[in-house]
This record gives sequence, structure tokens and C-alpha cells, in this order.
Amino acid sequence: MDLGQLINNQGLLGFFFKSFTLVFSVIYLLYAVVIYKQTQVMDKTLTTGGGKLIVFISFLQIILSFFIILLAIGFI
Repeated sequence: MDLGQLINNQGLLGFFFKSFTLVFSVIYLLYAVVIYKQTQVMDKTLTTGGGKLIVFISFLQIILSFFIILLAIGFI
């Protein structure tokens, strides 16, 4: 992207959109990691039948957040 496209309104708007997409994707990754750690603590504290399933779903959320980051980087 050269400076002429960046100064253009459409180029500048696209740049900010892609930048915020990447920033919010990283924030979502941090959120997913915190949720994963909390579900691990919950699983150790409470003895329920579906605890491992909840931990697995929170791990899938981390994988999804990595995919979203890779997708955001690919569009930049």
C-alpha cells in the first residue's frame, strides 16, 4: 500500500478497519485464554459430569481465536 492510497479516504478507512480487526482479534485471544484457565480451575473445584466437555469447548475457542488472527493477518 503506497502513501497515495493511504491518504485516500477509502484506503485510510480500509487501513483502520484492518488494524482494528487485528487488535480486537488479539484481545479476543487473550479473552479466550482467560476463559480456558477459568474453566480449568472450575473443573478442578467442582465435580460435575460435563466438566471436561466445557474445558474442551473453551479450548476450541482458543483455536478459533488463532484462526481469526490468521484470517485478519491475511487480509492486511
